[in-house]
Amino acid sequence: MNTPVCDFLKTNRKVKNRFYMPGHKGKYPDDITEIDGADVLYKPNGIILESEKIASRIYNSQATFYSVEGASLCVRASVYLVKEICLNHKKNPLILACRNAHSSFISACAISDVDVEWLYGDNQSVLTCNVTPEQLNDALKRTKASAFYLTSPDYLGYMSNIGVFAEICHKNGALFIVDNAHGAYLKFLPTSFHPLDFNADLVIDSAHKTLPCLTGTAYLHVGKNAPVFFKENANGALYLFASTSPSYLLIASLDYFNGQVEKFKKELFKTCNLVSLLKEKLSTIGYSIIGNEPLKLTIYAKSYGYYGYEIAEYLKNYKIIAEFYDNDFITFMISPLNKLKQIKSIEKALTLLPKKEKINVIAPNFVNLKKALSIRKAVFSPYEEILTEHAEGRILSTLTLSCPPAIPIAVSGEKLDENAIKLLKYYKINKVKVVKKI
Repeated sequence: MNTPVCDFLKTNRKVKNRFYMPGHKGKYPDDITEIDGADVLYKPNGIILESEKIASRIYNSQATFYSVEGASLCVRASVYLVKEICLNHKKNPLILACRNAHSSFISACAISDVDVEWLYGDNQSVLTCNVTPEQLNDALKRTKASAFYLTSPDYLGYMSNIGVFAEICHKNGALFIVDNAHGAYLKFLPTSFHPLDFNADLVIDSAHKTLPCLTGTAYLHVGKNAPVFFKENANGALYLFASTSPSYLLIASLDYFNGQVEKFKKELFKTCNLVSLLKEKLSTIGYSIIGNEPLKLTIYAKSYGYYGYEIAEYLKNYKIIAEFYDNDFITFMISPLNKLKQIKSIEKALTLLPKKEKINVIAPNFVNLKKALSIRKAVFSPYEEILTEHAEGRILSTLTLSCPPAIPIAVSGEKLDENAIKLLKYYKINKVKVVKKI
């Protein structure tokens, strides 16, 4: 597979007299700017366009666009594109979204002034949001929403039935956006589980999370059957929110991966088998494994007698650092670049940890809050920070609990009630920003 960006950078290393940005003047030779021949990221017609077309063929998309500002940039662009296509067709730009949406989705809705109706899982969890097809179908018929925004896989490793959701969306005349940030690798399994292969319209992949790419790299994919408007306007949407100084080290990272796909596929197959065996082994000794994502290991720690943070602290003795942990869970993200010895070290350490009596302390139930203001109005209103215990009845200004991994207890514009206060205190959030009373 060709790697036009990497090839250009290799040739450009020979340039010794650099009178262009950046100021280090070639000390880091591949860290260049958009000079002659290097193309322009969001208005490409040369090597970057060629590289993106190769990525599009790999992923079987209508078009694929690079981001060097993470999946968050792609989320902002996607929300903007949905609003624009709705306005062009005189439709209401209302988006249905699972409550475990990334914080960048909420900020995108604030910036683009898009209304959201939230869908909640049936387990009242503050960490997962397993919406059913029936819920989605009913909500689309009731609200006439223009799009559905789904996060799959989620942070803990739950994967949704993308094909069923896509069919429901399109039957109801709604667009389907999938935040697949944790699943860029799903395309390369023996049988692809990537949302593009299940008729999603826009798919956001965070390349750096699961592929051998540098931090900050991501893709925005346009599905084969999506409106051509997305393909024609995606670069403009990305440019609207992006820096005008993109990192060529990150662009080259995406380009380089195009040439490594076949090798990655082979290693991925082996690693998925190793992770599967690891899950089976841990299950047999009493660990509760959750989620169905092939490269993610999430343990419900309390069932083994520990809090998640206690297991994480214990594993530091073995020089093992987990991706995420809290009171309830501990999550490990594994990739083909993890050596067999490293994966085995998780098994060894967890096997040596003695099982204790199950911890029955549970978080207060998640409760749906009433919307008092739009997200945009709440975010851009004057605010004050107050003690959580004094916040009942007040309208939240900005987010109080990171998402992911958590579902936000409250979203900007929602009125905090007694149950929300209990949850905030459970997660040790002692202060909140609320809209000032006028």
